[in-house]
Amino acid sequence: MLQEKYQCIQTNVAVYILISVFVIFLLLLIHELIHGITMGLFAENHFNSISFGFNKESITFYCQCDADLSLIQDLVSRLMPLLVLGIVPAILGILLNKNFIFQMSLIMIMSAGGDILSSIMMISKR
Repeated sequence: MLQEKYQCIQTNVAVYILISVFVIFLLLLIHELIHGITMGLFAENHFNSISFGFNKESITFYCQCDADLSLIQDLVSRLMPLLVLGIVPAILGILLNKNFIFQMSLIMIMSAGGDILSSIMMISKR
């Protein structure tokens, strides 16, 4: 009986990990799409200025805008995924007592670390 419970727990953990990895993968794609949508709204040629890709060396998705954006437009574009996928879901996860949403939002906040750092660097150069 104890062995059956242990196997059930192992199965639940494995399923949770698989679901988490899949959700994180989707959220990372959505993160870059949010960059692209935001930049596309600001860019002179809109979405014609936006390109997406995958860097095999760093194993990361990326979004690139060929248009010049103002400081505010650039900051909004860089930080929008942090707000949409990180901060807002974290607050909702806490308020609704949903651990999975909160955990995914923390991962998305960490995934926005490069965006936060580049925003700080951009502001400090101005």
